[in-house]
Amino acid sequence: MIHLLKKLIKHLLQKRIDIVCNKKIKKIYQNIHSVHLPDLTINNYRILWSKFKKKPSIKFLEAMVSISGIESSLYVPENIHYGIIEPVLNNKLYALTYNDKNFFERFLFDYKTLFPHTILRGINGKLFDTNFNKLSTNDTISVLDKLNENDELIIKPASETGGGSNVRLIVKTSKCFAISDCMLSCRELIGFIETSYHNNFVLQYKLIECPFFIEFNKDSLNTVRMYCYRSVLNEEIHPLHAYIRFGRPGSLVDSSSQGGRTCGINLNGMLNDFALGKYGEKYIDLPVLKKNKGNLVPRFDDMKNLAKSIAKHYYYHRLLGFDFCVDRDNNIRLMEVNTMNIGIINQQMNTGPLFGKFTEEIVEFCVAKKKSIVLDFYA
Repeated sequence: MIHLLKKLIKHLLQKRIDIVCNKKIKKIYQNIHSVHLPDLTINNYRILWSKFKKKPSIKFLEAMVSISGIESSLYVPENIHYGIIEPVLNNKLYALTYNDKNFFERFLFDYKTLFPHTILRGINGKLFDTNFNKLSTNDTISVLDKLNENDELIIKPASETGGGSNVRLIVKTSKCFAISDCMLSCRELIGFIETSYHNNFVLQYKLIECPFFIEFNKDSLNTVRMYCYRSVLNEEIHPLHAYIRFGRPGSLVDSSSQGGRTCGINLNGMLNDFALGKYGEKYIDLPVLKKNKGNLVPRFDDMKNLAKSIAKHYYYHRLLGFDFCVDRDNNIRLMEVNTMNIGIINQQMNTGPLFGKFTEEIVEFCVAKKKSIVLDFYA
């Protein structure tokens, strides 16, 4: 009975993924110019992805080729990635823990200075200071009182902040804190955090970026999403293509799901000459892209080296999404390391197939292995 129930839940989970991904590709398909793909490309695409006993969407392939301008049969269908490939490459049992922003500085101790400075932590319903000392309410008030007037802070959930969800700016004034158009005292702010974040959060100083990144949007933190893959054949770590994410004017977050845009970066660190919206809307006349045409992203090679170095510590995860930025002192900062539900469609629309030359080895590995699903059955 338990076995049948597990099979049913797996089927329903995959069905939901299929529905969500199909809705998205329909919206993207509306933004493309007509594209005629060679029969060989289509046939190779069908043969490759049918190995998962799924019928890959030709509309998806046409959309990716039309938007990126790169013809290939290796584009990874979203529903196959989320439903099969990622759960095989990354063990979901550990994904949330390894993606917890309060976990990074302890797990990645040698890299802790890369992360934004955290002044308050909410962990499992309890409050802690920057050094993980437990705080009472009065202790927390004391920490907040010591902040300087006009200090700008960012509060966000400790995990699962996909799409910039629940990320807020807090500004210290002379007597209180401004957040979400409200003015709150220390005690009221603590209550707000308890209610809105259930004391699972990080409160960090807002980072100020270097001029190159600020030019994309002065209101948001503009980050480089870089993908890293650890080979199933020899454990060698390979940075994949990347892209810059930048918010719409006035937005605090850089997510395309909240109106932001993306711009591809090749492995040499050079920007694309176009940017994209969430559904593949193409922008070719942005001043920041015209100004930086032919320029390299600052410290991109250093980001690649850091990603390779850090990825060695993630034994349960073969595909990682790093979110880097460069601060005003030209230091690389690492916002987080993503281990689950790692968005892949922006990358493929910008710079082509996600895994490139590693696609075949990944397909063969994932066809042969069971995927990880975290379900709690008590029996």
